[in-house]
This record gives sequence, C-alpha cells and structure tokens, in this order.
Amino acid sequence: MNVRSRAILVSILTLLFALMALGGQALAQDAPSTVSFNGVGFSFDPSLGTGVNISSVPGQSSAQVKVGVAAPAHTLFALYGSRQETAKTPRLGSGPVVRVYRVSDLAGYAEYSNALSSLQDLLSQRSDLTTYMAPSTTASDLALPYLPAAEAGQPLRARAGYVDTAEVQGVSYLTGFRQDVSAFAAKDFWYTFQGLSLDGQWYISVVTPVKASMFPKKVKAKDNNFKNADAYNTYLTDAISKLNAGEDSAFTPPLTAIDSLVQSITFEGAAPVGSPAPSASVEPVTSSEPAPSAGESAAPS
Repeated sequence: MNVRSRAILVSILTLLFALMALGGQALAQDAPSTVSFNGVGFSFDPSLGTGVNISSVPGQSSAQVKVGVAAPAHTLFALYGSRQETAKTPRLGSGPVVRVYRVSDLAGYAEYSNALSSLQDLLSQRSDLTTYMAPSTTASDLALPYLPAAEAGQPLRARAGYVDTAEVQGVSYLTGFRQDVSAFAAKDFWYTFQGLSLDGQWYISVVTPVKASMFPKKVKAKDNNFKNADAYNTYLTDAISKLNAGEDSAFTPPLTAIDSLVQSITFEGAAPVGSPAPSASVEPVTSSEPAPSAGESAAPS
C-alpha cells in the first residue's frame, strides 16, 4: 500500500470513528431518563424533558393560601428542558408535573378527599368513560377526578381511558379549563393521569400541557360569539370529537410519550403510610438548578 492509499484509508477510518461517536451521542440523547426519589420512580422520554426538579411540598392551611385551594403535603417532580435551556428556573406548567400524595394526607382537605372518593368509586365500578366525554358547562357528575384542585371549570373531556399497570391503576384523559364561555386554542389543553397505587396508599397525579394542532393557534374575538348555551354545547361537542379523532402526531408532546411515563411509575422501596420516609436518592442527577418553591399554584395556567 503506497503512502497516498494509506492516507486515504486513515481518513476514512477517522471519519467512521467520528460518525460512530456522533451516533452514540445521538442514542444517548434519545434514551429515556429515569428518576427516583423516596421510593417513587418513573422514566420519561426526551420529548417531555431533559431534566427534573424535585420538591417535598409541605401541607398548607387555608390561612396560608390567599388565592386558590390549600394543598396537602406531597412530592412534586417538575420536568423541564424539552425546549432550549434558559437561565431561569422552569415555571410550573411549562412541562409535565408529577405529584404524589399519601392518601392519608388528603384527609382534612375537602377538594382532595372528594377527588379521592370519586376516583375510588370510578375504579371499583369501572363505569363507561364514554359517558364522561360530553360537554358540561356547569359542575356536574361528568367531571372526572382531577388533582391538584383546579380553580376553573372542566367543560370537556376527551380520549378518556382506564390505565392498569403492575404498580398503579387510574384514568387518563385530555381536558381544558374555563372560567367563562370561550373557545379553545391549540395550547389550551391538558393531559392528565389520576391514579392510585395498587395498595391504595398513594394518589398519583400527572399533568402536562398539550398542544392540539387541530385547533387554531389563537382564538379570534368572533370565535367567542356564542348566541346561547346550546351553541356553546355544540361547539364543545365538536371540540371533543376533534380531540378523540386526532392522530398521536397531532399533539405536542406526543401522547404516547406521556402514556409511557405513566406506565413506568413504580413505588419500589416507598415507605408505607405511618412509616418514616426513607433517605432521598435521585438517579441520575439531571439538574443542578434549584427546585421550585414549596408554595405552588394549584390550577393550570
């Protein structure tokens, strides 16, 4: 082999090694991340976030809350980083948030106890969830369980279904919140999973904003000119149909990625009710940023 041929071979090998290295980095970036804290763990896809902030949120009293509903003690996992990183601490509501409550801690908080009872009844009776996928412009039996306690009405629900894994059981669905009679933009929807650990000791809430591309980016003033309640109910019925018929690719983040997070939830080593909590551990360490403050808004924003 002459010098020129040897140089070409070396260049080709160098390029191949570089491509292999880049490929390895790409695979690492695409791999799910896993987090575990006090025995509660789950995995999440990079489309949902690249890091997580964890807070042990203390219970609140009504006197401590000026706006909204007092919340019981819980552990909060706030995912972030699916968009370009900034120097600011991520705001709750910008990505998926997983909240884990001890069922025993919900006592004394009416809204939370009511959601627990509603979920327990739903899971024991396994009612047809199609019934709930209808408009409800006022508080009614059609509202599905939702924690943290919302500060607005739940006029619609879509893509509702039961979820059963080796660790949890519950319901997942898409919803939107309104304090008035108005139309929905693409960014106005929320995916939620509301569930219980199989031993009944833990209540799990997964909430994340979802963009639905079948809705407009912005709502125009004329789109909110509903002549009467029947006209708004017709609009909501059509909105529910659009959400139910949408392909997974029509939503951001992908609904399958959120479903996978829910499917991965585990309680290995979690302290049973009445026992002291085990020492904290996080795997892997995904962020050096400060965790969100202990006080948090209870409603979607």
